Amino acid sequence: MFLKSSGFKKLINEAYKGAGLSVGNDGEGYYLHGGYWVIWIRKGCISKKGLGSIIELTGELPEPGTGFKATKAGNQYEMQWREEFSAWENANTCDEEVEITPLTLKYASGQQARILQKVKDGQIILVNECFIEMVDNIEVEYEDGETQAVGPLTSRKYLGVFWINERMALHVYPRTDDENRNLIKYIEAFDIMSRGENRDEYRLLGHGVSEANEEEETEEA
Repeated sequence: MFLKSSGFKKLINEAYKGAGLSVGNDGEGYYLHGGYWVIWIRKGCISKKGLGSIIELTGELPEPGTGFKATKAGNQYEMQWREEFSAWENANTCDEEVEITPLTLKYASGQQARILQKVKDGQIILVNECFIEMVDNIEVEYEDGETQAVGPLTSRKYLGVFWINERMALHVYPRTDDENRNLIKYIEAFDIMSRGENRDEYRLLGHGVSEANEEEETEEA
């Protein structure tokens, strides 16, 4: 698993104590859904710590073709199937890379959202900071043949971003932020990860030089 065990445990505990942690078995693997994220893990590939964290909350794993929502009140087996539960299959529809920028937005609640940017068109995607900290290829079991995670990636068919390898997939839904809508729209005009000659300058998306450099060249001419 390419997720830190401490972050994974905290994530599923948050869902369990909130609206509930959905756990299902599609026959090939297990999916976990926590409201704004989905994790799919192939059968036999859940780490010992990860499995322990799940069983600690649910007391069981569902049989093939079944699923339940786990809450403090118990496991409710009447759970309707949703397409986003197939996170691994959905991740395989991804066709665009996303860059993790060093920029974050902080909220009064104490939460932080990391600013991600699509490589092709500069579109900004906000995701909870916890996922940036949680995805870690150091956790990958290379000795057992597992490969490192690829991502974040986006799909034209699904909102949010994905990380994936041959054993599991993580789908994180985007965070909406109406309060900072104008700021986000302004930032989208810049290629955040491409610097100008000066460290504090960012290149305008689609241009070879920074805006400041363009003004200098005009004055020299």
